[in-house]
Amino acid sequence: MTITKLAVAERLIVASVRTVFGGGDPVPAYLLAASARAITSALCDSRGICSFLDDALKHYPSLSKNDLYRMANRHAGFFKHADRDPEAELENFTDEQVDEVLFIAAHDFGRLCQGMPIEAQIFEAWFLVLQGVAEAELPELAKLFPGLRGRPRFDQVAEGGRVLKQMRSDPAFKMTYSLAAKPTSTVP
Repeated sequence: MTITKLAVAERLIVASVRTVFGGGDPVPAYLLAASARAITSALCDSRGICSFLDDALKHYPSLSKNDLYRMANRHAGFFKHADRDPEAELENFTDEQVDEVLFIAAHDFGRLCQGMPIEAQIFEAWFLVLQGVAEAELPELAKLFPGLRGRPRFDQVAEGGRVLKQMRSDPAFKMTYSLAAKPTSTVP
């Protein structure tokens, strides 16, 4: 099997979205998202594409790119490396931290490939609605998730899963995108 870095990022993003919207454990969802984010950020850098973190630097010029990378990857090291501090405990980890990292990975994937799998599209829309961005700037997205912001997390996640399931069965919603050497990609 031959696989590209973008194909790995695609699979990690899809798996993370499915984990989140399936009500799964946030730790593996975070690790999947953080791994995808690391790949997409590195590929944006190597290809000269402005990444989400590059955009953030424009808004927070007092931070360095390394500072932003550390912030975007803050829990991945804890989850992966017991040798650094084997007795450490992580406090205050939240599902919303998964959302943030997954959004960055999906967003940068879209910039790299000029499109995204349905899972990433629905997650991005869901996230923007939760952040209140969609209502003012992207009202068509807000229509996908009416009343989402006022609901408990469990209901928000379930609604994301419901919309994902609905859109996966709608061929008009399928987006064509390029994984560099391959003309298009679809994730089963």
